[in-house]
Amino acid sequence: MSSISKLLRRALLANGAFSALCGVLFFFNEKMLGLLLGVNLPTVIYILSSGLVLYALWLFWNARRDEVGMREAWLAVGMDLAWVVGSFVLIQFEVLNPIGNWLVAVLATIVLMFAVLQFLGITRRARPQSFWARPWLPLIAVLLLLGEIGFAFTHVPLADVRTSQLKREGYTASAAQKGKELLQRVAARHGLAAWQNYRVAEMVGVDEWAEGTTSWWPQQQQRLKMQTLLRTFTSRVELLDRGAQNEVLGIHAWRGYKKSSEESAPRFVEEDVLTFYLPALHYFAELPLRLLHAEFVAYGGEKTLRGKKYHLLYATWGSFAPNAEHDQYLLWIDPETLLVEICWYTVRDRITWATGTIYFEDYREVQGVTFSFRHTIVLPRPEATLFPLEQNFFHRLLFERVQFDGFDEQTLLLDPAEKVGDFKPRRNTGAR
Repeated sequence: MSSISKLLRRALLANGAFSALCGVLFFFNEKMLGLLLGVNLPTVIYILSSGLVLYALWLFWNARRDEVGMREAWLAVGMDLAWVVGSFVLIQFEVLNPIGNWLVAVLATIVLMFAVLQFLGITRRARPQSFWARPWLPLIAVLLLLGEIGFAFTHVPLADVRTSQLKREGYTASAAQKGKELLQRVAARHGLAAWQNYRVAEMVGVDEWAEGTTSWWPQQQQRLKMQTLLRTFTSRVELLDRGAQNEVLGIHAWRGYKKSSEESAPRFVEEDVLTFYLPALHYFAELPLRLLHAEFVAYGGEKTLRGKKYHLLYATWGSFAPNAEHDQYLLWIDPETLLVEICWYTVRDRITWATGTIYFEDYREVQGVTFSFRHTIVLPRPEATLFPLEQNFFHRLLFERVQFDGFDEQTLLLDPAEKVGDFKPRRNTGAR
């Protein structure tokens, strides 16, 4: 067997083993599956597998027919492509159910079996020539892989949380009218009339991050007090844990700042925790009420999840279809209570193809406003979320106390001359 043949086998083995590993995660490790789905598994598979596929095909193209098992090579490439395309189709078209997962697992198992046969075939033969013995071969492989990664990142589609119905039918007048009427009813149920009369809100609680994740705060379980100027993105957080007590982080007119107990004036700094995370926390605390100003609102149909039926309501700005500037939101609404229980959303500020899901629980009435005291954030979409949430969350906010108009709004206005409101500057594209 020539060195080209051995390299081909090795490339096919690596490719098959990687695909099989991803497939096995479907079958044995549901929590890891959820995390992979949260970061768009088809894109990850495409980026990592396509480079190896092209490399294997390139080697095959340059090998002589009498030195390579033709049917074996084509079978390897065919099964690998079947796994990549199959997993992409099943996930992209929302076949996220036991049957879909089993189909992907079967595809991956076939690839795994072939990888084992390849490994046994290689070990039974003479030791292959070192991959690095011909430096131009790995160089071309690396260039191909980099090219594929570059192509993938420039052509990765934007995350799209629209329902199949909305994708198929588009932005129809009936869907828009029904969606806006439903959103008005939902906002009223959440306390719109009372909320419009308040200027500020204060929330005290704990932001808890799951073990193994990186918290935005100094602590994995950070106790904090958040004060917000309603209907804007101006807010501040005071860290209450020992060691960080009285340390304040805030954002005003889209400028982040910090202030310790020893400082007389705030320090303006550029940090994601200030210009991304604080506005996100603020926005989700007021979500059903803030979405009233969305440019595109549409009823997305009904869906049953875990035995419960929901109304689906879609909202975004800029264009009905995905765009790189504005986030999309898909609300899952209890038809009986009209409370928002789940929101599937995009994260344009961070990764254009990423999404997250937030679960709103423990609703209580506070001064006429119906407020969720538990916000649980997970990476997978609602259909792929694993329960119980306590064992599979990314992070969660557990509020102890919520109060409206309990402090002077001037506390949040560092410079009253600077404009604040329900907008984001274009350099901070994403959620409005």
